[in-house]
Amino acid sequence: MKLTYLIVLIWISALLSCQKKKDTVKRYRNDIPIEATSLSLYPNNEFELTIHADYYSRTSSGKFQISNDTLILNPSQLTDNLIDSVVSVYNNSITGTKVIQLYKREFVYGFGHIQIDTISNGSFYSDPIYVNTDTTELSYNLDSASVAFIPDSIKVNQIRYQPMTTNNCQSKTVYIRKVSNPKANLFKVYINNLDSEKHYLHNWKWLIKGDTIFPYYLNGCEPNKSYYLLLEDVE
Repeated sequence: MKLTYLIVLIWISALLSCQKKKDTVKRYRNDIPIEATSLSLYPNNEFELTIHADYYSRTSSGKFQISNDTLILNPSQLTDNLIDSVVSVYNNSITGTKVIQLYKREFVYGFGHIQIDTISNGSFYSDPIYVNTDTTELSYNLDSASVAFIPDSIKVNQIRYQPMTTNNCQSKTVYIRKVSNPKANLFKVYINNLDSEKHYLHNWKWLIKGDTIFPYYLNGCEPNKSYYLLLEDVE
C-alpha cells in the first residue's frame, strides 16, 4: 500500500513538474550593448520583442511557433504586397530607352514609439527590382541608385520584387505588381518597408541551438555571430 502511494506521489510530482515547465515564460536577451533587445516567449505561443537603442525604442508582439530548430514569428500573419504601387506613364522627354524610378516608404522610430512616415528615393542595390522575370538585365544609373534603364525592346508587363533580408534563411518571397500601361516608358515603383507594422516580424525564421537563438544570417543559412541568450524561465 505504501509502495503504491509512493508511486502515485512520484507520478503526480512528475506531472506537475512537466506542467510547470510548460507554463514558464522563456526570456532571452541579445549580446549588443548599444541595442539592448529582449525576447519573451509565452506559454500561449505569444511573443514580445522589445528594443532599446541609443536612438529609438520599439516593442512588438504576436504569435510564434517552433518547428524543429526554427523559431517562426507571426507564421500566419497576412501582409500586404510590399510593392505599394506602380505608376506607368508615357514621357515625351524619354527617348530610346525605358526608365524605372524607385521610391521607398521609410519608417523612423524614436523614443516613445514615435513613427515618422516618409517617402524617399530607393536603391536598386539594396532592393532588387525585376521586370517580367528575374533574368531581365537592367542598367543602373551610377549617379543615382534609384534610377534604372530597361532596353526599349522589352515590353514591361509586371514588376517583381524580392526583398533582401538577413532575418530569414533563404527567403524566397517574391512580390509582383502588374503594370497598367505596358506601352509606357516611365515606371515609378513605390516599395513598402519591412519595418512597417504590417510587415515587421512577418514569418521571420530564427535558428535555435540549445539556450541560444540566432536571429540573423550571413550567406545562405549560416547564422550571424549575434544571438539571443536564454536568461531565465519565469513561472
